[in-house]
Amino acid sequence: MEELKYIRKQLEKGEVENSIQALNRYLSREDALFKDEAYYLLGNAYRKCGNWQQALNNYQ
Repeated sequence: MEELKYIRKQLEKGEVENSIQALNRYLSREDALFKDEAYYLLGNAYRKCGNWQQALNNYQ
């Protein structure tokens, strides 16, 4: 969960591309426990980029 907190802070600072990359790495791990939170953050990141379709896909 600490990793996601760090990514959330980066996203809030506007580091969207780095956040997307970090979230995709997190979600690709088999030991990722908080995937629902990660997908929500990924949706937020894509929303900030204006990529509404990817945002909706990740929210779902």
